[in-house]
Amino acid sequence: MAEAKLTVGNVEILVMHDAESALPLEMTFPHVTAQDWVPFKEKYPEAFDGPDNLRAHFECYLIPSQGQTILVDTGIGTNDSNPGTIQGLLGGSVEGKLLSELASAGIAPGDIDIVIMTHLHPDHVGWNVNAGGTDPTATFPNARYIAHQADWDAFSAPKDEEISGFGYWNETVAPLERLGVLDLLDGGKPLTGVVMAITTPVTPPAP
Repeated sequence: MAEAKLTVGNVEILVMHDAESALPLEMTFPHVTAQDWVPFKEKYPEAFDGPDNLRAHFECYLIPSQGQTILVDTGIGTNDSNPGTIQGLLGGSVEGKLLSELASAGIAPGDIDIVIMTHLHPDHVGWNVNAGGTDPTATFPNARYIAHQADWDAFSAPKDEEISGFGYWNETVAPLERLGVLDLLDGGKPLTGVVMAITTPVTPPAP
């Protein structure tokens, strides 16, 4: 079941817990020394999994609003749905459970009207499509999938492998365009009368 619920105005946001895993500190933050982590381990022990790992949670969010059912991000997926992420990042040790979380909340894949991807990192797109070899189908067959044009340009293959160290784009993101279910934004977009997607770009520091 959803782990948490937040109400903003008359909009209810439910957390859908896809997965959690231990991420090696050395791999995730290669330039941070073991000594640098000491004060954080003392202050936030629950954020660590043993002495050498971060405890990582992969969450999605369900937002029912004005007759629309919105899913924010699609998590890490499974070995079948997103082998690039699972194998490359977590060594095949994690199986996402987003679909069962949605089912526990009374939501079937076909009930989702909008899938909005906050960004196109591999752990946010894992359940985009069903495994299907060369002929994948959209996991949420009635939904429009929304992402930002800048993210599409930044992460599209082969840049995905250059950035993350493994390829995932052609398995989980590119099929959306071929299936005709993708909308790319250049700026913000109202999703309902009270929910709006806005851009929050990060400005690189001055050299």
